[in-house]
Amino acid sequence: MVRYAEVIESLTQVMVDNEYHKRRPLDKKEQFHYVTLFTHILMDVNSFFDEYDNNFERLAEEDYKDRIRTVKRIAKPAVDKIREWKEIRKFRNEMISHNWRDKENNFIMSKLGDYNTPRSFHDLLYLDSYIVIIKAVILAEFDSNKDEFAKHIKEIGKDFEAPKANPDFEGEIRKLVSQVNENSLSNGRGYNFNADLIMGNFD
Repeated sequence: MVRYAEVIESLTQVMVDNEYHKRRPLDKKEQFHYVTLFTHILMDVNSFFDEYDNNFERLAEEDYKDRIRTVKRIAKPAVDKIREWKEIRKFRNEMISHNWRDKENNFIMSKLGDYNTPRSFHDLLYLDSYIVIIKAVILAEFDSNKDEFAKHIKEIGKDFEAPKANPDFEGEIRKLVSQVNENSLSNGRGYNFNADLIMGNFD
């Protein structure tokens, strides 16, 4: 849960570092970057509250439950401010996760701009501040346990091996492009994709 809070902080800081709140208009690449950061933040807010509401206390060891309830009482003003945006989850479900469709599989184009959710950069700054406050309360309450928690987390990840990069990545991509071009011809189409241009996206 704290990790989600830290991701939200980091993504918001990336937006600040890029001065997206000062620069208009944004070019196409900047727009994609801005929207990706914005939607990622809202996804992580939902994940944060999935943990906070459903697992934070329920899955905790008995020794921590009273302290978690205390954390929730102390942090309640900041939590309540976030909950004033009543459709963050609906926005996440319909616009971000499920291809711009609602539960009935209708396109939600007519709803754009109507969601009760953070919509501006200024809203994100408020949202980030509320999350920072909640995280600060959690960290303050469990400061005396941080070494114990760190040791536990280190044990969980000790057997993890990072995936290795494929040394023939370029060769595989070129082969794939060649196969697509062959399929294009065999299906009566004249598409002919240039592998160098596709590989150029990774320079």
